[in-house]
Amino acid sequence: MQEAKMRNWVRQIHMVGIGGSGMRGIAEVLLNLGYAVSGSDLRPGGSTLRLTDLGAWIFSGHEAANVRGADVVVISSAIPESNPEVQAARELRIPVIRRAEMLAELMRFKQGIAIAGTHGKTTTTSLVASILGAGGLDPTFVIGGRLKSAGTHAALGSGEYLVAEADESDASFLYLSPVMAVVTNIDADHMETYGDSLDNLRGAFLQFLQRLPFYGLAVLCTDEPMVAGLIPELHTPVLRYGFGDDADLQARDVTVHGIGSRFAVWRRVNSDYVHWLDVELGIPGHHNVLNALAAIGIASKVGIQESTIATALADFRGVGRRFELVGTFDGITVVDDYGHHPREIAATIAAARSVWPERPLVLAFQPHRYSRTQALFADFVSSLAAADRVILTDIYSAGETPLPGVSSHALAAAMAAQGVSVRFLPDLLTAPQQIRAELPVGAVLLTLGAGSIANLAAQWPQVFGGGSRMMHSIGGRLRLGEPMHRHTSWRVGGPADRFYLPGTLEDLQAFLQRFAVAPLTWLGLGSNVLVRDGGLRGTTICLANTLDEITLDASGLIRAGAGVGAVKIAHFAAKAGFADAEFLAGIPGTLGGCLSMNAGAHGGDTWSLVEWVEVLHPDGQVQRLSRAEFQIGYREVLGQGAACFIAAGLRLTPADSDTVMHRLRAWQEYRAATQPLEWPSCGSVFRNPPGDHAARLIEAAELKGMRYGDAEVSDQHANFIINRGSARAEEIEALVIRVRQEVYNRFGIDLQPEMRIIGEVADV
Repeated sequence: MQEAKMRNWVRQIHMVGIGGSGMRGIAEVLLNLGYAVSGSDLRPGGSTLRLTDLGAWIFSGHEAANVRGADVVVISSAIPESNPEVQAARELRIPVIRRAEMLAELMRFKQGIAIAGTHGKTTTTSLVASILGAGGLDPTFVIGGRLKSAGTHAALGSGEYLVAEADESDASFLYLSPVMAVVTNIDADHMETYGDSLDNLRGAFLQFLQRLPFYGLAVLCTDEPMVAGLIPELHTPVLRYGFGDDADLQARDVTVHGIGSRFAVWRRVNSDYVHWLDVELGIPGHHNVLNALAAIGIASKVGIQESTIATALADFRGVGRRFELVGTFDGITVVDDYGHHPREIAATIAAARSVWPERPLVLAFQPHRYSRTQALFADFVSSLAAADRVILTDIYSAGETPLPGVSSHALAAAMAAQGVSVRFLPDLLTAPQQIRAELPVGAVLLTLGAGSIANLAAQWPQVFGGGSRMMHSIGGRLRLGEPMHRHTSWRVGGPADRFYLPGTLEDLQAFLQRFAVAPLTWLGLGSNVLVRDGGLRGTTICLANTLDEITLDASGLIRAGAGVGAVKIAHFAAKAGFADAEFLAGIPGTLGGCLSMNAGAHGGDTWSLVEWVEVLHPDGQVQRLSRAEFQIGYREVLGQGAACFIAAGLRLTPADSDTVMHRLRAWQEYRAATQPLEWPSCGSVFRNPPGDHAARLIEAAELKGMRYGDAEVSDQHANFIINRGSARAEEIEALVIRVRQEVYNRFGIDLQPEMRIIGEVADV
């Protein structure tokens, strides 16, 4: 990306509210471009873990000191001017910009494709990015949801296109200057931004489209009267799509196929239509057919072949929290969705009805914002009434002040007055068992909302008894709510929702295909990881004490499973008469963990020994890959994706066994003499910066002995943070952040963590 102009002036970027869906994607692209990125969030957790892994500095809470050293501060739409970080930046004369301004800056150096509309932006953006990727165009994309196929909200591509959502909620989409734009629909939402005027809302969308260049393209859904009404005022080429006869791309013959759709695309040629493409789409609903048509329109403009478009749509796995199938438990099918507007609710219910027309439909809904609930009260009543039974929880405020007379209780009363079967539960997240009691046999449960209801999905396996009773057909052990302090070398960490210990590789494959609930977290001996006190959502898979076979073949190649301890490999090799693996005796983890981070010690590193690896993909498929198919760096490995290492072939140098054993014992004695092995720790906390040692810098900053609670910087080895007995993960993480800050302030060196920080912050 040719963003050298910004790089001349900006090196460190601080993002306030970095965990927000619109912010973290931009942060990831900036990190991939090589910028130093820091950020703050009231509740950092799963949403910021990936950013931490990429090198971001994440602060818990908002404090003026967090902006120190920043060249620019980026804020989300939810951040008020009174925020202490914004105020500090103003006082220090650090520029404060909206997220859309940063997105616009990134878009200036690419061919921008912006997806706008009240509904459907995230799915349509994901579809466009997926098709362009399948067509070999390698786009950069920034999405408000997690694209399942990529496992992320954003990615920096090498191609010329940048695909992004254009946010109308605060009118910030007017900063963007794309060359192509989609408008899916225009509906009354976020009206406080537009003075409660539909004319102002319409005018903003018109102004957005008028920013397109004369050679650009506006892709517009003409089934939407307000969108179609913009066309006479545009002076750029327009591609119309929809079900109607005024469309240039028209969908016909829509049928339900599994939990997706099949339809035909007809294209206008002069005054006639020709059958152009047959599509199989893996997500349901007529609204998603329209979203796919928009993506097809963009793809055809950039020259992607019809067959590639069809294949990409058939392979599309969806977006997190967009009609996301959580699972089926005791005959109850659970679907989670982000929908929070009456029109989105209606579309989601219609999609569920099309897939499961004979099954009772129960809707658990958390209204989002008092202002939206008040403005669309009657529409909420009518759209929710389409379910067979409705469960309401308190309104998620999103920072708004409550409005008199506006509540979920009032919404429930209005629905009951019209004969709707409805129940109000003040706190949905603490009442999953009550929800379970509301579900008839064979029901489909839809959980909808843009707030904290998103956290509910991970609880359903436990609510429905998703433990060993579901696992009778495969081996291994599944534990619910497993305390992670039992499985980490720091002896801290909250509960894992689902914790699986496979017995064999076949068990693991079967579990992934039938019982795993995303997101997946892989664990070995837990020696290079800090699990936060709030624990882990989704499924945690622990390979310690499994996949632990190690053998030597006739060619001298050592084959080791991912669950084999590094120390065991070192001793096995030494006894067999092979050198080069002695350094592994100083690493308190498994081979799988060593492969994931290219662990090393005493000048050696894991991947220097590797000839091939075997990886297990989330769908249960095993693949063997050569070393050349990965990018190997100091304490990092690129190319693993969502797969997990399960085995490796290690090529070592033949040597005298006694000599190797002597060297191995000497290294172990050195480790015992120089490291605080009597206390729980993760080993080295920070990577060594080029030409220096993290321990030396920490000691020079006079940080030895610093404590937060029972977390302490070791007096024996400054790159160790030890648990003196009852430390909490939050104390260890706070100490990690403090050490980084102090070393940076003293020496200008940003120490990068060698260990991972995962999980969610505990509720206070």
